[in-house]
Amino acid sequence: MSLGSSSSSHRRAAQGAVTGLTAGCKVGMRTGLPLVPCPKCGDEVMELRASDLSKIPGQIFFKCRLHEKDVPGTCSFYLLAKKYEKFLQNRGVLGHIEVEVGRKFGLKMEQTAPTLVEQVGRLQTELDRVKEEVEALQSGIAFVNADVQGLKNALGSLDVKCSKLISIGQLGLVCQIGVAFCVIVGVLVVLVK
Repeated sequence: MSLGSSSSSHRRAAQGAVTGLTAGCKVGMRTGLPLVPCPKCGDEVMELRASDLSKIPGQIFFKCRLHEKDVPGTCSFYLLAKKYEKFLQNRGVLGHIEVEVGRKFGLKMEQTAPTLVEQVGRLQTELDRVKEEVEALQSGIAFVNADVQGLKNALGSLDVKCSKLISIGQLGLVCQIGVAFCVIVGVLVVLVK
């Protein structure tokens, strides 16, 4: 087998792996972009930040693990972050929608995926909290319903007792006691003055 055919078969395998890869794929810590296999050799792609002393200080770039600057015979895959993002979009690995959503909310490309993940996490936490509050309110409503039913039963019982008092004629006795009480209170008021 010649070196050229081996290289082209590796390249075809790498390009095939890049076209549909998203599940189980590592993501860059700074950008959240998927780290797909190198399209040139199939090895690992890494996300790096340029040193402050380089020609592109502080910029994020992606390169094949086997790429070495100015060293012949090493893999040549090297892209700055924006070009890597386009590379992923062109291969269908990264949807245009995700990037556009991030831009619409004023996020830099380096913030898009991690920020969206954080926001989804916060929203999920808030949703869980609201669900707990709804469950607590539903439980409280059940207790209130039980209390209302208890009051209805007590009122029904009191109504029955009042009916019995009236029918027995004891209401007259209650009225006489009430009148006597009022007279005593009136006498006490006159005495106090």
